[in-house]
Amino acid sequence: MRQQFTVTSAATALAIFSLVGPALSVQPDRLSAAATFSSHDKTGCIVTEISIFVRKGGVGRERLELRILQADECNDAASVNIEDVIALPAGSLRVAADLSSATLNTSAAVADRQSRGKVTATLRLKWSATEETVTAMRAEEPDGLGTFVHMNKKQPVRRSMRLSVASGTIYVGGAAIALSKPDSAWIARAEGGVPLAQ
Repeated sequence: MRQQFTVTSAATALAIFSLVGPALSVQPDRLSAAATFSSHDKTGCIVTEISIFVRKGGVGRERLELRILQADECNDAASVNIEDVIALPAGSLRVAADLSSATLNTSAAVADRQSRGKVTATLRLKWSATEETVTAMRAEEPDGLGTFVHMNKKQPVRRSMRLSVASGTIYVGGAAIALSKPDSAWIARAEGGVPLAQ
């Protein structure tokens, strides 16, 4: 009888864990940085638009979402049209513990819609915080450029963010792309939070 009780208890515990465990699965901390740039050259014809979102998961996974459009508006012709999401080697993104700075150093093959092939993009970027950290409990967190992960409202994510400036160099196929003053830039940390079931 004692043996039967032990087996039943173990089975019950396993069943409860199976039902409750995933729902209470809090995410590890995530670090991220983002920046957007837009500019025209001296002729007023060549426009450059750049959007960068880089994220480091709690288990070390890193990925970059990159969009670069460089076009001659006077002649309606694009020279670079990159839009890609790529996995990065560990350590590509480094973020200070207080979110005061971040760096991204990486080279990767990315898809160029203009050439319909792969080109090598090299990014050497630095973020420097310009304001104090703002922390709030949120029901969502950025997961990419314009995409979000939505959280269970009873267990939201704690998100800390510092507005920043971003600077550095970007090379596409060996050609440098000049960076202007960023339209926006930030460094962030997301802690906890339980994602809604998909």
